[in-house]
Amino acid sequence: MRTRARRVPSPNRFVVGRIGRSLRTEPLIGLQFSKRFLHDGRAGSLVEAIAAHGGDGAAARERFLKLAPADSAALISFLRSL
Repeated sequence: MRTRARRVPSPNRFVVGRIGRSLRTEPLIGLQFSKRFLHDGRAGSLVEAIAAHGGDGAAARERFLKLAPADSAALISFLRSL
């Protein structure tokens, strides 16, 4: 069986891929190097990216927006460490 090495995508490159009807976005690994967020780079911060989610991500967005400031800051700090 042959395996291929998977190249880590550039944190400044936004790749949109489609798998069936779902949108494939970049993994969270390397998030600490990103300057723009979402599959098309339209969010300038992680908070903007979370707030922009709808559809399947709407419930998570609402939970995030209801967090206490210290908790949301801790979550953003964790995401920035990836």
